[in-house]
Amino acid sequence: MKKINFNHNSAVNLTKTTWLTEKQVASITGFSLSKLQKDRFHSTGLTYSKIGRAVRYSLEDLHAYMEQHRVVPYGQEG
Repeated sequence: MKKINFNHNSAVNLTKTTWLTEKQVASITGFSLSKLQKDRFHSTGLTYSKIGRAVRYSLEDLHAYMEQHRVVPYGQEG
């Protein structure tokens, strides 16, 4: 949990989602930047947020995406 002081008299605890840049997501997933950009253009792939030109991916959504695409080898099912 991060704590940020906005002024000398108050502090705000940040407990919401961690946001990642496309470069961070590319590094974590091994996807190229162009794949992430093409996926956004075609409305496929990872869920993202966009504010102006800034694109951010939720770490929570990234985890969910990776879980949805897990492959369990035959014979190792729970």
